[in-house]
Amino acid sequence: MNAAKKIALYALYTLVVTGVFLYYLFPSESVRAFVGYQVNRADPSLELTIESVTPTLPPGLTFRSALLFQRSEPVAAASRLKVTPALTTLFGPEIALGFKGEVYGGALTGNMVLDRTKQRSEPPVRALTANIVGLQVGRLHALRRVPGYDVSGTLNGAVSYRRTDDGENGDIRLALTDLTVRPETPLFNITDVTFNQVQAEAVLEPGRRLEIRQCTLAGPQVNGTLSGAIRVADDPGQSALDLTGTFKPHPGFLAEIGQGFPASLLLKNRSGGAGGISFRIRGTIQNPAFSLL
Repeated sequence: MNAAKKIALYALYTLVVTGVFLYYLFPSESVRAFVGYQVNRADPSLELTIESVTPTLPPGLTFRSALLFQRSEPVAAASRLKVTPALTTLFGPEIALGFKGEVYGGALTGNMVLDRTKQRSEPPVRALTANIVGLQVGRLHALRRVPGYDVSGTLNGAVSYRRTDDGENGDIRLALTDLTVRPETPLFNITDVTFNQVQAEAVLEPGRRLEIRQCTLAGPQVNGTLSGAIRVADDPGQSALDLTGTFKPHPGFLAEIGQGFPASLLLKNRSGGAGGISFRIRGTIQNPAFSLL
């Protein structure tokens, strides 16, 4: 064996051994504490718990069983999340990160940019893009905190966010399949309402106003539309709703309701249009208030 091959083998052996030692001697506890401290420092209302942290290749970290709390209430969870920094941004004023993980039974991939120079009162995220595939909405902590309803379905979509000197803005495109809403107490003989497909497009405007520009719902019981705005609060459950929409029931749905509901309201709304009702949703996400128009 010539000298060049021996040097190459020794170098490879050294790299492998070093990698094994770094992996098994990785300071998981210190990294968990540091990440949790940084999250709480960015927003004192937040607390992050992580079951384990391990190094990965390309250089990065994999977090397992990460759970984010806001004011002691769980708001987001990931069973596994791999985060890899762009090495060229490690020592600049902004750091770019790629992420890929398993969240609520689905897959999440994307990129974000964190601002190291931000003031304490500003969010650390400068930009974010994310793609969602197969997320099970019934597992979302935000929905599980809404009393009186059980929700299930599969979510796919794309989200983008940017923070500039003029404020925050972004775009959201979502598609829900097999969405089912079950009230804990049946209303007018209705035990559940199912939608085969829900398509939604929304825009985040400065002032944290989320404008729903288009939302269509299609199902075996009813079809509908929804539009309006949501004023996003720091606590998602307290976000203010100002939404209007229409519902058009199918004949079989009217028969299912039976005599318990004034069907004339479903067949003709107060504005005189035939074939559906108009409604409004006010209040907050945690305590919505419905009314007919």
